[in-house]
Amino acid sequence: MSSSVIGVEKTKQLFRFLREISRQRSTPVRMLKDEIWHLDVETLPVDTEYLRVCFRDDTEPDEDWRVSHGPLLYVKSPPLSNCPAPDDILLRWLRSGWENPKNEPSFLEEIESAPAGRSLVTSDGDKVTIEFFSDDPRRVSARDKWLRVRRGWANRQNHLQSIKDLFDVLYAKRADLARESETIELMVGTGYITDPLRSIDHPILSRRVRIKFDEDENVITIDDVDDARSEINGSLLSTMPDVEEDAVGIAEKDVASSDYHPMDRTETPHFLRRVANIINSSCTFSEGCERPTFNRGSILSVYMRHSFYIRRVPDGVERAVSSILDAIDAGVEIPEHLQRIVCGGEVSIPEHLDKTPIENV
Repeated sequence: MSSSVIGVEKTKQLFRFLREISRQRSTPVRMLKDEIWHLDVETLPVDTEYLRVCFRDDTEPDEDWRVSHGPLLYVKSPPLSNCPAPDDILLRWLRSGWENPKNEPSFLEEIESAPAGRSLVTSDGDKVTIEFFSDDPRRVSARDKWLRVRRGWANRQNHLQSIKDLFDVLYAKRADLARESETIELMVGTGYITDPLRSIDHPILSRRVRIKFDEDENVITIDDVDDARSEINGSLLSTMPDVEEDAVGIAEKDVASSDYHPMDRTETPHFLRRVANIINSSCTFSEGCERPTFNRGSILSVYMRHSFYIRRVPDGVERAVSSILDAIDAGVEIPEHLQRIVCGGEVSIPEHLDKTPIENV
């Protein structure tokens, strides 16, 4: 092996060591729910007009909102409509709250002192006039017809409201990210690693993304960042005692060479299966999005759930060192003086300097 190749390898070893020291000084988030904010992709409403999730793979688009190209997430603020008005003969029988699509309409069964009705005598001997809702067949027919129309409206409005709520949340998070851009960032992640004994359930493959707002179309999207690359959550994995020592380095090298996208459903699952195999001989892998159940023979599991989340920006040292390692892998030339240092080389002393042995000084 040539001296230059040795110099490159030893330089990389040095920077990997510095990165590991930086990781040991930080406390990684172990549960996704403990991040600043998160959004599960698999639980989003299904819609073809106002909400779309776009994966980064080469499979055929599904029949619903999953397509292969475009923003990772597309949300358009949907229009909301008022409740269909009931017939006039129903108005005085309806209890309040019928305009809210989340409420089930409720009718009075009877009304006292109605213009026309049945004369009844109370227990106190007073004579009152009572009209029952069911006394008028036209009223019963109008109620049933209106309830059918309203039920369809309510189902649609509740669906659109869930999309509107998501739009409002993303709108607010966009402002938070812009205001605190130096300290927080938006990520997309997959490959949850779960360890029920140590309360760990967090993505190990992630990538930085961004929120964009189109004020003309009233659309919010989550898009890829051009210069961002996928990363392994080495800070978390390196703190887990059941993870093999060399697993993090192997996974990071694989990601650096292939840049697997968290929203890819073709190559990324194969990569995460390999990661599960090298993490621990008992670690399992599941392509399902549900957290695997714990069993005695398998403590660690990796599964394919997708999420967007906001995290605190990692220590700048770790990110800077990772960038240096990426540059070395890309073929950037290492300065000769740095190679001499890591290889233990000699430093020549100019002739004019005093060469008196230090013990004689």
